[in-house]
Amino acid sequence: MNYPSPAANTVPTPIPPPAPLLNLPAEIKTFLLVGTDKPSPYKGRTDAIMLVFYNPGTAKAAVLSIPPDLFVYIPGLTMQRLNIAYISGGIESLLTTLEYNLGIRPDEYAVVPMDAFTYLVDGLGGVDLTVSEDLWDSCGTIRSGETHLNGQKALCYFRARAGMDEPGRNRRQQAVLLTLFLRLAGSGNLAQLPGLYQTYQDRIDSNLSVDSLMNSIPLALYLADPGRIRFFELSPKALERWKLPGEGEVEVFLPDTTEIQRSLWDMRSYVASPMPLTQRVITLVHDLTVSPTASMTSTVTTTRTKTITLTRTITLTPTITRTRTITPTRTVTRTPTPSRTPTP
Repeated sequence: MNYPSPAANTVPTPIPPPAPLLNLPAEIKTFLLVGTDKPSPYKGRTDAIMLVFYNPGTAKAAVLSIPPDLFVYIPGLTMQRLNIAYISGGIESLLTTLEYNLGIRPDEYAVVPMDAFTYLVDGLGGVDLTVSEDLWDSCGTIRSGETHLNGQKALCYFRARAGMDEPGRNRRQQAVLLTLFLRLAGSGNLAQLPGLYQTYQDRIDSNLSVDSLMNSIPLALYLADPGRIRFFELSPKALERWKLPGEGEVEVFLPDTTEIQRSLWDMRSYVASPMPLTQRVITLVHDLTVSPTASMTSTVTTTRTKTITLTRTITLTPTITRTRTITPTRTVTRTPTPSRTPTP
């Protein structure tokens, strides 16, 4: 691909060559989830950037948090923080920047502004989290231990960062994301998808249609099974702290493309490997089956064929077929466990 030349005459650090493109099998899909620091309809900087690999065949997903302060080449602009790519040229600029610097261009995307995030959290009844240590931010103190956060508090918890502790913020963002996903996937809440789409379609910048979301409900139920979503984080070797010249003590991260692509390959390997479902899926399907706003006929198996189908009627026709290949487990994961790429 031909990338546009830099607009600036000078750059603070040399522009690197384009990263080699990562080849993924056709069955592995890529999704970019982004949070901005402004309410809709304003664009804002992206202070949360998560790259998702998911495989409908194995019903597994891998999530990598990408630091917004990654200092990269924004094609057509200059060397700058990754978090300004979206505000400078919209989603096309952000996708092209990721492709140039990391070698991956996500197929699907959703850019969530601050107000949509808080409304969604409050609409789902808030989030319950296990906080590892006290956190001070603009919202006040969030104490360690078991805590319940409303939309505004969850947003502060999601965005706060102490100094350059990007790994700590990434883990908090991953914990909130997993909690919200499990809340949405449980108790029949997926039946609300058409209404949620209509509510947020003017606030969230996304190429997902309501039909694609409805068709993804079977996959969402399987991903809510314990252990099918794994969170990854970049190794320290992938991120070199660097002070911007002439800007005092302002620091950014210089990426090591080779190290970052090792993490991407680990994600690829994870979502490609099969694993059995547990009986948790039976419960999730049942909860959605008895939802007053959806009708389902369900067959749950551990094969790659997913035969859960939805109709938007009020007729309830649950049918659940269990197979002996489902291995029950009682493992409960309260927070995501990051997986680091081993350094050579």
